Amino acid sequence: MLQACRTRFEEAEMGYRNRCGACRYHAMWALLLVAWPPAWAADLTKETVVHGVPGAVGEDGGSATAQQSFADVAGQSLSVSARAYGGPGGNSGMGDGAPGGYGGSARATAIGSGLDRTDVSAQAFGGAGGAGSAADGGNGGGAQARARLDGTGAAGGSAQASAVGGHGGASSGMDFRAGAGGMATADVTGYATGSDLALATAVGGDGGASENFAYGGDGGAASATLSLGSDSPTRPLVAVVRAIGGAGGGTSWGYSGGGGGDATAHASVNGRGPVQAEVRAEGGIPAAYASGFSRGGRATASGHAGTTGAEARSFVTAIGSDGQLAYGSGGDGATASGDATAASGSGDAWASLLLQGGKGGDSQAGDGGRGADVFTSRTVGGSARGTLHLSARVQAGSGGDTDSTQGGNGGAGGQADAALRWSGSGASAVSGALEVRGGAGGSVRRPHGPPEDGAVYGEDGFGGAARGVLELAVDSPGSAADAVLGVFGGRGGDLGGRGGSSSGTATARAGRVALARSEVGSLDWADATAQAQANASERRGAATATAIADSLWRRADAQAQAQAGMDGRADVRAQTTGDGDSRASAQAEAAGTLERVTSAKAVVTGRSFGLATARVAHGEGVGGPPLEDPFSVNQAFTRIDAAPADTTVASALSRAPAVAAALASGTLGVIAATATGVHLSGYLDDESGHSAEGGAHYRISLAGSQPVVLGLVDFTGQDGGLPIDFRFSVENFGQTLLSRSFTSLSAAESFFKDRTLDLGVFSGVVDLTVDYTFSGVGAQDFGLEYLVAAGALMVPEPATWALWLAGIGLATTAARWRRERGSPRGTTTP
Repeated sequence: MLQACRTRFEEAEMGYRNRCGACRYHAMWALLLVAWPPAWAADLTKETVVHGVPGAVGEDGGSATAQQSFADVAGQSLSVSARAYGGPGGNSGMGDGAPGGYGGSARATAIGSGLDRTDVSAQAFGGAGGAGSAADGGNGGGAQARARLDGTGAAGGSAQASAVGGHGGASSGMDFRAGAGGMATADVTGYATGSDLALATAVGGDGGASENFAYGGDGGAASATLSLGSDSPTRPLVAVVRAIGGAGGGTSWGYSGGGGGDATAHASVNGRGPVQAEVRAEGGIPAAYASGFSRGGRATASGHAGTTGAEARSFVTAIGSDGQLAYGSGGDGATASGDATAASGSGDAWASLLLQGGKGGDSQAGDGGRGADVFTSRTVGGSARGTLHLSARVQAGSGGDTDSTQGGNGGAGGQADAALRWSGSGASAVSGALEVRGGAGGSVRRPHGPPEDGAVYGEDGFGGAARGVLELAVDSPGSAADAVLGVFGGRGGDLGGRGGSSSGTATARAGRVALARSEVGSLDWADATAQAQANASERRGAATATAIADSLWRRADAQAQAQAGMDGRADVRAQTTGDGDSRASAQAEAAGTLERVTSAKAVVTGRSFGLATARVAHGEGVGGPPLEDPFSVNQAFTRIDAAPADTTVASALSRAPAVAAALASGTLGVIAATATGVHLSGYLDDESGHSAEGGAHYRISLAGSQPVVLGLVDFTGQDGGLPIDFRFSVENFGQTLLSRSFTSLSAAESFFKDRTLDLGVFSGVVDLTVDYTFSGVGAQDFGLEYLVAAGALMVPEPATWALWLAGIGLATTAARWRRERGSPRGTTTP
């Protein structure tokens, strides 16, 4: 039954939204009457209906107050309802100059309680204002509906309050004003042992229309609130709240039309069983084709759903009205604001928010209107014992277009700035998604053929900038955090408007699994900056960070960082597309056993497409395809295995007999296996070329004085005969141990292939950094694989010692096999 009711409501609401002007008033009646479940045979029905008296000529309509209250103590099913209809105002007499009468107000109050099923309904309809002839039109009557549920039996119940403001009276005659639409207020409160559905709907009255150079009337404001609780642990409670501002009344040429009414909607539902709140506010639309300024209605919505038991869901939408369509300059779009929260004491919770700023109005002879900005620092939140799902979408309004041939400009797109921040404990996992979009710039609509004689065309509007911040921090043991951020600047107008810049930062911090993804895009000569950070602090935690930045014609920067706990896995990806001097930077870090910390770095700088990947893992090897798209993507990668298996070590040493022999000759253990490299595609190359850098950091605790060496296993590359600048260095606590530079890959290959570098003897903590930079012009690449080995380490685990001994044993076997076949032994000096 609940789903059928909600479907009928949505269908009726869609029919209402598709209508225009005064027709919406009548369509709203269908929304209220069709959406509510059909009357059922209650054992006891209490109903009050009151009609206000229509006003005489030029007189106000009569008010109407309907009240019904009943408490059943006999255990019967109960239906309590009250309906009030304000009387319409009287029209003015023909040519007498008297204004139209005001519509009568309407107030309906219904209160009920019972031991069985109890349904409470209150409906109020303000009277329409009277029309004025050579005079002002009368204002529409206000409407107030209040329903209160004081308790039900286990069979459940429902509560609804619906209010529709009366529409303003029309006006004619120079400088007169049509009547304003009536304000509508709907309020539902109460508490029930079991409850099915609650509905609060408020629709402001439309402003009166005008003619013969009169002003249009403003639409009425709408406010709908709901606060309800349920004590049933099994029956679901669904609350639906709608507020729609009244539309502004139309006007004749040269005068201002009516502005749209503001809309406010709020819901708070709490219970022991499943609960759901659906809240929507929509600002009223202003009059079209007015020369004066008429603003659209603003929208504010908020919702909370809380339960001590199962699931809680809160869905909130706020939509600001579009600016007026005008002969002169288009009106600005209206703003939208709101928030959504959900809390579950034992299950999952969902909180979702949509904020949409109004589009700037189009213009026929002036500038297009500006799209509405949407700025919010508080979007969604909540708590849960299970998984907390948080999502928000923030969309600024687009600028209005113009048909002007007298230099009118397209409207600027609105700016969007939003943040989703959550931190706390209790939840096993938190999933957050935030999308932020700047408004598109308006366009100057030009003819496809030759321009008109004497036509002057203005400039297209700029797109709006967008900025987003998403931060999740879960402190529960074994927890997970998943943060996904998308930020997109608005495109510019069709023929030359500059796009809006974009920037976004996504951060995820949790105990076991942390995922952070930031995707940022800008069009039409605008910069894009993306940052992603992930931190999984527990042992064997997994942290993944992805940053993607796309910019058409300008700079794109992407920076991704991931940190994992002891024996954990950190995986990082940074990707850019941009014609400016773009930069993709990836850094991964993970702690290990034996008081080790290992990190990998990869950076690509240059035009076109850039991809930097870094990974630190334990026991996973360093294999995998190094290049994802070798034709058009500049790439840098670094992969570290911070606890390589014996098979990984043996495979590496089988390809480097000199390194194998050096490790087998001493009491050295392999600490890490590393693969790193660069590919420069040469795509969109210029004189500045492209560059990349990479490196690794190893923090090791030694027992006493021990040697540390690098075993250079393999090196491959190609430079196409073009010059390169390749610099390689090794440092300990910032002190240079080794520094080499190369201008050709052939020279680099002779140095790096199957060679052992003795870095020296150290004691205590070693803070080793291996870095390189590589730059060139054209298609060039290289790949390097090496091992880090040291003497005795602090507090080794038995399993790790067994791994090292196995690797050394395999290396010794390989070296002995080569000596028996007469293979030469490689050098062991740098």
